[in-house]
Amino acid sequence: MASVVREKARAAAVEKRTLQGLIAYNRPFAGPARYKRLVLSAREGRRIVGGLVGDCLWNFVYVHLLWIDGAARGKDHGTRLMREAERVARERGAVLVWLNTFSFQAPKFYEKLGYRRFAALRDTPASKTSRFFYVKRLSGARA
Repeated sequence: MASVVREKARAAAVEKRTLQGLIAYNRPFAGPARYKRLVLSAREGRRIVGGLVGDCLWNFVYVHLLWIDGAARGKDHGTRLMREAERVARERGAVLVWLNTFSFQAPKFYEKLGYRRFAALRDTPASKTSRFFYVKRLSGARA
C-alpha cells in the first residue's frame, strides 16, 4: 500500500509531477490544455493600484485573483481589468470566464458585469459569510 507524505522540502517537485500527471491523463479526453498564465495590472502612473491573475486553458479563463487598492476603488480599474481579461479570453478562443469571490468582497460587482452565480458555499471562510462561484459566457469568442 502506498504511503501518504506531507511534502515540505520537495513540495515544488511533487506539485510539478502531479500537474504533469494530470495533464497527461486529461489530454485524451479534453485535448491539449494550451495553458497560459494571465497577469494584468492597473496603474496610476508607475504605482500598481490593482491586478488580475488568471489561467487560460482549454476553452475558458479562470480568474484566481482580482484586487484594487482601497484608495483606487470607484475609478473603473476593476471593470477595465475584467474587460481586458475577457478580451484576452476571446482572443484565445475561450467561451467562458469563471471565478469565485466571498460575500464580503465583490459579488455585486461581478453581477453588474454580467456574471451569473452558479454555486455557493455557506459559512466559509467564517460563520455568516459565503463563497460564491460565478460564470460568464462570452459572445464573439473565436473558436
